[in-house]
Amino acid sequence: MAKMKKTRLSFKLLCLLFLVVTIFSCIVISQKPLGEKQSSIIDPNLLGIWYNVKEEGYLAILKRDDGYLKFILFDNSDEPPLELQGYISQIDKERYLNLQLIETVNDKREPKKYYIFAHYYINQNNELAISLFNYDFFKKAIKAGLIKGEIKNKSIMDLKLTDSTKNLINFIKNHKKEEYLDKAIILKKMRPEP
Repeated sequence: MAKMKKTRLSFKLLCLLFLVVTIFSCIVISQKPLGEKQSSIIDPNLLGIWYNVKEEGYLAILKRDDGYLKFILFDNSDEPPLELQGYISQIDKERYLNLQLIETVNDKREPKKYYIFAHYYINQNNELAISLFNYDFFKKAIKAGLIKGEIKNKSIMDLKLTDSTKNLINFIKNHKKEEYLDKAIILKKMRPEP
């Protein structure tokens, strides 16, 4: 039973926060996005319902009227779905999601003040590959003074990038994806956005 619960939580963190994050791993968060909302792009191929066969979970990606994307993660458990909002930034030819968890504050649904980054692409089989930023890579970069950030060692979201958007983009441009991204999770598309 505990293993099944751990698997569901892992999938929720993995897809909602978008990647190979296990219950014991940590997530990189940032005070600043990887691009401004007004310069974001819409990728109609991203919209729709995606599923992960291995974890029996689903990810719905919808376009909101305000231009943000809405991400809803749900599975076959009794737990309520998780929700994020986000938008796409393009750096060179690569696409990144600037994601914010949605929480209820004083009976209102509001985004968290930090961002979670995920790189994505849609492969030739029309599958969605999503990768979170690699915690260990960014922890070493912060310790070496290559990028500004804080490491608190208190929770799974204990590493916060505090550098400017411009510096974050330059840092990414100066490194190979294989260095700063976790292994991708692959999701299959069920149907296009309704």
